[in-house]
Amino acid sequence: MTDNINPIKAARTAAGYTQQQLSDLLDIPLMTLSQWETGKRNPPAYVKKMLFAILKHPEILK
Repeated sequence: MTDNINPIKAARTAAGYTQQQLSDLLDIPLMTLSQWETGKRNPPAYVKKMLFAILKHPEILK
């Protein structure tokens, strides 16, 4: 059985953030982030693009 890792979770973990850290950093409710990562909810496409950009280049928030 292959483990399908959610792309949001994969990007977050690759950037070295816990869910709580990313939630605090971006003011995203922890439950929302968790639901995005489990597939229970999907963020709008523009949010997903911004999230991936931030996780790839976290220095843009400084």
